[in-house]
Amino acid sequence: MLAERLDLTPDEAFTRLRARARHHQILLTDLSHQVINGQADPEQFNAPPA
Repeated sequence: MLAERLDLTPDEAFTRLRARARHHQILLTDLSHQVINGQADPEQFNAPPA
């Protein structure tokens, strides 16, 4: 979903997803579920983790 919505390669999308999960100290699978369920806005992955 991230790759499509943000026009990224799958590797870039995974790197951004992993970085945000690590930064916020949450499981990658939990963040992935949030993206899929619409609980996490894909646009938040355009910026560095905050």
